[in-house]
Amino acid sequence: MAIRTILYGYQVKNGKTVIHNEESEVVKRVFSLYVEGKTLNSIASMLTEEKVAYFQDEVKWNKNTINRMIENEKYMGNEVYPMIISTSLFNQTKAVKEKKSCKQETHTPEVELFREISVCGKCGSRFKRVNTWGTREKWMCSK
Repeated sequence: MAIRTILYGYQVKNGKTVIHNEESEVVKRVFSLYVEGKTLNSIASMLTEEKVAYFQDEVKWNKNTINRMIENEKYMGNEVYPMIISTSLFNQTKAVKEKKSCKQETHTPEVELFREISVCGKCGSRFKRVNTWGTREKWMCSK
């Protein structure tokens, strides 16, 4: 199986990296769909169903491929790659991604205090907080 060595949306002509017209339209579409609220999986499924070729007739897309695409700053252009995505669209995509991310929130001072003073009655280890589906929490011995 061959491996793609250049970013999707580009091709090499006469030793220079240039925009591949059909692929660059897909790149723009991916960024736009993500900003509109589509998930990585839904975009990947859509491209797979439409039989959009990724590389050498390979039409299977996945969320990791889409994720790598929307996180790659080279699409805004640099000394090697010409610009496909505007800086504003890239920043919008980045903002949407940060909003969707599941970053752990900082604990309240009360939770931190409880964490410091609570210990297991059997072994003396500290308790840890376990969040289950974001709707329930449990405090369990860390051992």
